[in-house]
Amino acid sequence: MRWQWADGRVCAPKTRFGKRDIPLSPGLAERLRAHRGDAADDTYAFTTSDGTRVDRRNIYTRVLGPAAHRAGYPWVTLHTFRHTCASLLFAPLEVGGGGKNVKQVQAWLGHHSPAFTLQQYVHLVDTGVGTADFFDELR
Repeated sequence: MRWQWADGRVCAPKTRFGKRDIPLSPGLAERLRAHRGDAADDTYAFTTSDGTRVDRRNIYTRVLGPAAHRAGYPWVTLHTFRHTCASLLFAPLEVGGGGKNVKQVQAWLGHHSPAFTLQQYVHLVDTGVGTADFFDELR
């Protein structure tokens, strides 16, 4: 069972789509393994100094919020990173993005439908008709 922290408590995800595996890059997976060391699989990867679960409100209040204000971006929240992830997933491979399609991004984000994902992120999808150059490569 996957769990989420919502409304000040640990609970099951809101929908069946929230129960998902999220791919990690090999480099990130290795860094997390190194960070966890010999910790048991059922322990938190990141904890407070006394070993308890990190509270996202404390992260925002003590770290992210002050840093965002100092940098001149007071609108940045933890949820901003979710939108950044979606942007990177949609970005074409040629510019260093993931080159994912709407169905793949839907699965990453745990949305209930690709239509909802597209509604939220349509501004990230190429708005032009593009070129027809690829037709010359078809055989």
